[in-house]
Amino acid sequence: MTTADLLAMAGAISKDTSNNDYSADNKYRMLSAGQEAIVNMIDARYLDLLKKLKSHTSISSPGTFTLETDYLKPAFFSLSDGTTEVEYVELENKGDLWNNIDGGTDLKPVWFSYMNASNVLTGKLLATTYPVTSSEQFYIRKPPTLSASQEPILIGFDSAIIAYFKHFFHLAEGQADLAQASYQTFLTIVTPFMPIQAQIQRDK
Repeated sequence: MTTADLLAMAGAISKDTSNNDYSADNKYRMLSAGQEAIVNMIDARYLDLLKKLKSHTSISSPGTFTLETDYLKPAFFSLSDGTTEVEYVELENKGDLWNNIDGGTDLKPVWFSYMNASNVLTGKLLATTYPVTSSEQFYIRKPPTLSASQEPILIGFDSAIIAYFKHFFHLAEGQADLAQASYQTFLTIVTPFMPIQAQIQRDK
């Protein structure tokens, strides 16, 4: 489905085909939010068109590095041998990780992301030895914002984008019940494409 098709469907859903109540730009923003929500939730194996590589020549102690401005979420991070994975972990587990790095038996390097004091998205790699040289960080970039000149980058997720638009539109209209129903439809479409662990968490 083209961006023009998505915009036409958004106009039909909002009963605003002439873009009087919601401009085309506003509709594009809501449709783009849906595309980004999908990218955030589904497994990286479905996102080859959004994968980028950042090569780190050297990461010095204490292991911090600035993430790219188009960074959205991690894909794969490896050391110079190309096979030793640097696992991404949630910041909430940082205390346990430091304990492991500082003398436990699990010496596998890990990394997490956070906003630093200057509101810059930052990565931190925990390793037993610094500097960490010649590492490769694959990540998922933010999808481009939809517009008259920018087609969707996701293939086969048109119905999910439209469901998210409905969710956004009903929220804007103050229709909480309809917004929730639309979001549940969105989740039903997207869940089979989520990482297995995320599916398990959602089903609990």
